[in-house]
Parts: sequence; C-alpha cells; structure tokens
Amino acid sequence: MTTALVLADQSTSLLRVGGLTLVQRAVLSAIRADYDRIVVAAGENFEDVRALLRGDERTHSIEVCRSLPPLYGAQVTVVPPDRLVTTGTLRQARTFALNGKPAVFNQSVGVYAPELVAPSADSSPEPLGGLWARLHQRDSEPVTVESEVNLPVTDTASVALAEQALCEKMRRDSAVSDGPLAHWLDRRVSLAISRRIVRHTRLRPNHITIIGTSLGLIASAFLGVGAYWSGVVGTLLFLATTIIDGCDGEVARLTYRESSFGQKFDVTTDNIVHVTIFLGLAAGLYRQDPNGPYKTLILILLGGFACTSVATYFFLVHRPDFASSGGPPKTRKGRVRQRILGGMEAMMNRDFAYILLGLALFGKLHWFFWGAAFGTYGFALLLVLVYLWRDAE
Repeated sequence: MTTALVLADQSTSLLRVGGLTLVQRAVLSAIRADYDRIVVAAGENFEDVRALLRGDERTHSIEVCRSLPPLYGAQVTVVPPDRLVTTGTLRQARTFALNGKPAVFNQSVGVYAPELVAPSADSSPEPLGGLWARLHQRDSEPVTVESEVNLPVTDTASVALAEQALCEKMRRDSAVSDGPLAHWLDRRVSLAISRRIVRHTRLRPNHITIIGTSLGLIASAFLGVGAYWSGVVGTLLFLATTIIDGCDGEVARLTYRESSFGQKFDVTTDNIVHVTIFLGLAAGLYRQDPNGPYKTLILILLGGFACTSVATYFFLVHRPDFASSGGPPKTRKGRVRQRILGGMEAMMNRDFAYILLGLALFGKLHWFFWGAAFGTYGFALLLVLVYLWRDAE
C-alpha cells in the first residue's frame, strides 16, 4: 500500500495558491499520483479542512483526522503544511525505494518508514506539532525532481512567488505547441489574466471558453461590416479571443480541472469561432466589392472548413496519440512525417491572429481570405497523410 500523509495543522495549509489551498493542491496531486491511501492530518484545522475537502466532489471521500492515525505499508510520503507540491514530485516519491534512510524530494516532500512517522495501532496518537521539523532533522537522502515546482508558502509574498512559478512552468510546457508570438506575448498576458481569474472569481474553464467564444462571434460581426475601421476592430477582438482561448486551459491546469469534455468543447468552439471569423471576413469583403468572387470563395472555404473540422476532431481529439513519435525518425518517410507534423503545428498555433491584424491595418484582408479558402483543404490532406503514415519510423 502506498500512503500519502498531508499535514494540514498550520494556518499556511489554508493559504490559496492558484485558486486552491495548499492542502487541496497536495491532496489533488496525490490523487493524480495514484496513491492507494491519502490521509490529511489537520489538527486544530480539522473542521475547516474537512468542510473544504467534502465540499469538492473530487476530494469528498478523503480521510481527514485530527491527529496521526496508524500508518501501514513499506513507506509513507509526508507533505508538510507549508509547501506547494506538484503531481510529478509526488509520483516520483510514490515509486521511490527507501535504501536504509529517509529521502527528501526537492527539500519539500519526505519519504519515511511508517514507524518513524506515526504510532502503531496499539499506541496513543502523537501530537502533530513539530512533526515535520522532527522528521526533517533526520539524516536523509536528498532527491531532485527536475522541472517541478516545490516551494515554501508562508505569507502573501510567497503565495505570489508560487503562483508565478506555476505559471512559468505552464508557459515552458506549452512552448512546444505555441508559436513564437503566442509564447512570448499571448502566454504572458493570458497567464496574468488566468491568475486573476482563479484568485478573484469562481469561473470554471468551460465558462471561460464560452466567454472567449462570445468575443470571437462579436469579432466576426465587426469583420462583416466591411469598413476599414471595423476590420481593424474585428481583428483586434479576434486577437483578444486567441489570448482568452489560452486562459481556459491554464485555469484548468491551475485548478486541476482538466477533462476530456473540456478539451473537446474547446476544440469545437475554436472551430466555430474560426468559421464565423471567415464568414464575417467574407461578408465584409463582399460589401466592399460586390462584384468580386467572394460568394464562390465562401463556398470553397466552407467545404474546406468541413473537411478540416472532421479531420481535426478525428485525428487530434478522438485519436490524439496517432501523431506521437517514439523518438528521432529513422527512415525517409519518418523524417517527412516529422516535418509535416512540425508544419501543421505551426499552422495551428495562434500567431496567425497577428498576421490578420497586420493585413487589416494595411487594408489587405482579402489576401488572407484567398489563402485560407484553399489552404484548409491542404491542411486536411496533411492530417490524412500523417495518419496513413502513423507507423513510419
């Protein structure tokens, strides 16, 4: 049996970081790290902690005690009351094999033999006060888990530092899929917004998706007016939409609310916004030039969007692992496949919103529309090709 003991006997345990108290974050991280048993020792915070955990459907069945209960198994992972910990650290601690002495991960999470932590079943309960200090004074093996956030949180200043560290980790993790502008500009803005959302509101990720979708629909309405000023306003609003589009995922990760439905909902609404943006763009261009080919181009574009939407849903949502690679390509086909995936990833990032804004400022939105009308078919064909070559080495 693998056991996580979360100490929550200090006021620091109830400090909020990224929309969750430290004790909530520790418990949710332990759940995701697949511990068999999770115990929260809350001391004088018992009533508050129990109400907090029971009020969340994800943690309502977690065992909450006033003092240390008997602990079993080969080892126990102990989370102190004043540390922000992450799933990655707890997962490493859960699988760690003790070698004669305790281990401390990132100076934050300890792994101990049960008899060093809590009394046996026939002993009196031990007070919580000073437990972590006592355990931490023991000679232990230091273990470092790279790229994980594990920080002391004791006051409002350290809360801000911890939130900043969590956001910076998310920005690093998203760098692989974000374009340069999205990484250096959009993410900084969206993460600042996300921090304020989780700190000051009760908005869920899907609420943010709906807000972003609504803003995207307003942007398409401005594009449909067909005037220069409305094109600039519409593209600015669309740029704002792409920034907010990052917030739903960031809030989900900050608050441990990622879900399969949320991912599919986000992809579906993104496609709706993109379709309406191009419809609005087509309507605006037609108003500017009624004799132009825009009626035909809009039919071509709708067909392309239909193909792309079906392919995107099937290959990237319904079967998301088909594009994964087991390592560097070994064959020519594998190298070609990797280049195609890289090109597709570049086309899917949010940097094109800046291109759209630039063209609007120069009065050249029709250039983008022509490229999109035929480019959507090419994108769908590339997805099919990558799928057909999914076994390429």
